[in-house]
Amino acid sequence: MRKSILTIEDSKALNSVFNTIFKKEFEVSSVSNHFQAYRHLQSNLFSDLIIINIADSSSDNFQFLKHSATSSLFCNIPKVVISKSTDANLKRETMNLGASFFLSMPFDPIMLSRKVKEIMFEKDKIFQN
Repeated sequence: MRKSILTIEDSKALNSVFNTIFKKEFEVSSVSNHFQAYRHLQSNLFSDLIIINIADSSSDNFQFLKHSATSSLFCNIPKVVISKSTDANLKRETMNLGASFFLSMPFDPIMLSRKVKEIMFEKDKIFQN
């Protein structure tokens, strides 16, 4: 079974970019907000990795990341944060909440693809031991 990626992004254009980048190797599901993400994950639609767009530390998606860091259901799912913000505090906060990687927009799709594959490989290695 192919690994799966959940994207939490309200931009159809960006979701299309994610789908194009990852569709050959992963199952890609897209939701536009954190409410849909909770529903997706609680409906036994497990995801191996989450890509989440976070605008700032007051956003709903940031609150999703914060909650997922302490949730026994979601804490082991690696999260990649993308953001228009270049704020070092936001990056530090997301990394402290368990984000595996923080990427400012605009981003290089090839680098994102490599990083996601690297994170998936590391996750597999951890769970095999």
